[in-house]
Order: sequence, then structure tokens, then C-alpha cells
Amino acid sequence: MLNRMAEEKILVKLTRPHARVDFLYSLKESKRKALKYPSHDHEVACGDVYIGLKKSGALEEWTYYPHDFTTVDPDRKARLAGIRQDLFLEVDRGTEPGWKLEKKILFYPPGPYQVIFVAPDDTRAEQILRILESVRRGHQFLVTLQEWMATNPLGQVYVSPVEPAEKRSLRELQ
Repeated sequence: MLNRMAEEKILVKLTRPHARVDFLYSLKESKRKALKYPSHDHEVACGDVYIGLKKSGALEEWTYYPHDFTTVDPDRKARLAGIRQDLFLEVDRGTEPGWKLEKKILFYPPGPYQVIFVAPDDTRAEQILRILESVRRGHQFLVTLQEWMATNPLGQVYVSPVEPAEKRSLRELQ
């Protein structure tokens, strides 16, 4: 089915970084070079998040590599029905050291938006949450797991550094 959609130019079939890796498909033409192994996994994770948001029925806007800031480049930007703030997504694969994450967080200027760190597992989510607690920006930064975002993005799957023991929905954290 995906190949047929690529033939009909509904999807774009991207070059594989290695013969043992499945093909990726994009909704629009990519102006980037062929994916390398680490970015392949990152794009698959971003795709999982997109599919979860799309299936929720609330996705109104999705931006690949938004350029809303001069100081930091988020992975994606989403706009959801019923959520007043733009959501900037940082899809984490656990490859950056903590000091780099902290630097990235500090590069986000204060503003009426939220940044969601999508972590691959509990250990990484806890590491990100500890960094967010030290930065003290309230509910502006949230953490969730990729699995939760892919299956129930409108549910109580987000953790704020203000209440790290509680999972909340985006509506509750506005």
C-alpha cells in the first residue's frame, strides 16, 4: 500500500540509510540529504508521534523543523484543537548528554507556548525531568514517553516539573 501511495505521489519514499533498514515515507518532499542511521531512528520516532496526534482527531497543524526561534530549532511544531498554545516537540532518542539538553532548554525564550520532550523510556524521562526541575519554567516544559504520545496523546500522559509525581493531560496543563 505504501509503495502504491508513493507511486501516486501521496507519499515520498525516502532513501534508506542501510539495506537492512525499512524504507521511510514522508508526507512531502524532503530537501534534506538521505537519512543516516541515527536520524532514521529519530524520524521513525517523530512519525510515531505524528500518527498518534493524527489518530486523536485533534491535530490541526504539523510543522517539520519549525523556525519560530532564532536560538533553538525544535524537532516539530503541533497545533491541537482545544489547546490554546502551540506545542513544540523535542523527540529525544537518549543520545545527547544532560548538559546539552539543559543548554537547549535555556535557549527557549519565555513565551506562550509549551515544549514537550518525548522520551524513549522511563530512565531518560526521569533524567529530562530532573533537568527541567532545575530550570524552573513551570508548565512550559513537559515530559512524556514516545509510547504514550503514540497511543494516547490527549490523555493524562504528560509530566510537569512542577508536579513530577502526577501525570496530567495537556488541557490540565494549559
